[in-house]
Amino acid sequence: MNIYKRELQSESKSIFYWTSGIGLMLVLSMIAFPMMTDSGVDITNFMDSMPRTLMIIFGMSDLDMGTALGYHGTLFFYVLLAGVIYSAMLGTRMISKEEIMKTSEFLLTRPRTRKSILTSKALAGITLIAFFNILTYIYSLLSFMIIEEEFSLTGPLFKETVSLFLIMLLFFASGLASASFFKKAKISGAVTLSAVFATFLLSIFYDLMESPQLLRIFTPFRYFPLVDLVEKNELSLLYLLISILLTGILGSIAYLLYSRRDMEI
Repeated sequence: MNIYKRELQSESKSIFYWTSGIGLMLVLSMIAFPMMTDSGVDITNFMDSMPRTLMIIFGMSDLDMGTALGYHGTLFFYVLLAGVIYSAMLGTRMISKEEIMKTSEFLLTRPRTRKSILTSKALAGITLIAFFNILTYIYSLLSFMIIEEEFSLTGPLFKETVSLFLIMLLFFASGLASASFFKKAKISGAVTLSAVFATFLLSIFYDLMESPQLLRIFTPFRYFPLVDLVEKNELSLLYLLISILLTGILGSIAYLLYSRRDMEI
């Protein structure tokens, strides 16, 4: 029994729906950008006149929406939120689906250790997240080609995708750890989603409080600010290392808990 292939197969419909929806959103929204600029409306001045709190909530703060990259950065804010939700719930599903489908007994009686089982599931999850990011990057490039805007293969669009991949891995690991700790799938799912939205709300407070550095480490949504990625073309090396470290810690916790977990048959 190849657990890796089975997990990819069982998640194929889910990844198709998520990536298709994000692709359509990116491409269709970017197609609307030239129409907005050709209408004669000064998008930058219009956005500056809006309350800062509202701009922060909708991911529009500090970005120049008068440029294609700034406008795309605003859209990427929603891609990030969708990607985090997907990866976090993917992590919980990878662990809890055996108990939901009543296949725990069959799986655990095979000549495989729990660590090898979790490794296969984790690799399948990482593969799906990588596929999610590759498609997102392709859709971003395609949208810029359609509206005939210049772009760099290693520029802001690429750095946005790298940051998305790192943050998705972090929340995927948190989903694995949560599902390994809680026996009930509903509880682990609720806790994981609560963590997602708690850190998202914290990111809003982070911006409203003029970016206090002490708070930043608690909100992965602000590890790689879009304004840095889009306008400065910078990817924070410090928070890249922090995200990798936290992912490793959460992954290790998942392995430890899963190895000792009492399965519901």
